[in-house]
Amino acid sequence: LVLERLEYEFYRRHLNRFNEGKIEGASIFEGFGNEVRSQIYDNLVLIRNHEKTHVQTLIKVIKSLGGNPVGDSEYDFGVKSVAEFVATAQVLEDTGVMAYDGAIAYIHRPGLQTASATIATVEARHASYLRLLNGEVPFPAAFDKPKAPQKVCEMVDPFITKSPFNLKAFCESLPNKVITLRASVYPSTPGRGPVGDFGPFLSQPDNAWDGNVEFY
Repeated sequence: LVLERLEYEFYRRHLNRFNEGKIEGASIFEGFGNEVRSQIYDNLVLIRNHEKTHVQTLIKVIKSLGGNPVGDSEYDFGVKSVAEFVATAQVLEDTGVMAYDGAIAYIHRPGLQTASATIATVEARHASYLRLLNGEVPFPAAFDKPKAPQKVCEMVDPFITKSPFNLKAFCESLPNKVITLRASVYPSTPGRGPVGDFGPFLSQPDNAWDGNVEFY
C-alpha cells in the first residue's frame, strides 16, 4: 500500500503540473509519430487511474482482514521536467513489478495471491510502456527480478519526506528475503542431461526423464 500510495500521488501531482500539450510536445518524444504522441497523455492518465484503484482496493482488502491501512505520506520526487517525470515513472513502475514479485510468496491465501498477481501484471504493462517512452527495451529479460518487501521499502524511502508512521521501523518489520521456486525440467531422451536455461531461480538436477516437470 505504501508503494501504491506513492505511485498514485506521483502521477496525480505531475499530471496536474504538466498538461497534455507540454507532455506530448516534449522533445524526448520527437522520435515518435503523431499518433503515438497524441496518446501519451491519455495513457499516463490511465496509469494514474489504475494506481488510484489499486490504492482503494488494497485499503478495502486490508480493512476486510481486520488490518489498519497505513496512512498517506508526503513526497519529494525531484522532478523538474517532462523527461524527468517519464524517467522517474519508469523507476517506480519497475519497482512495483519487483515488489509484487517479491511479496506474493508471503501471501498465504490463494484468493489474495490471485488478486496480487492481477495487479502485478498491470504494473508490468505500465513498466513496459514507460520503458518504451524512455527509449529502452520494453521487456528486457525472460524473467523479472523480485525484491524482498524490506528492500522495496528501502528503495522508495528517498522519495518519502514525512510519514504518519515510523518508516524506518516499518521497513525493518518487513520480510527481508525473496522466496524463490526451484524448478527442474528433465530431458526428453534418457541420459542426455537437463535441457534449457530457466533463469535465476530455476535449477536442473541430474535426474532421468519421468515425463513431468517437478517443483521442489
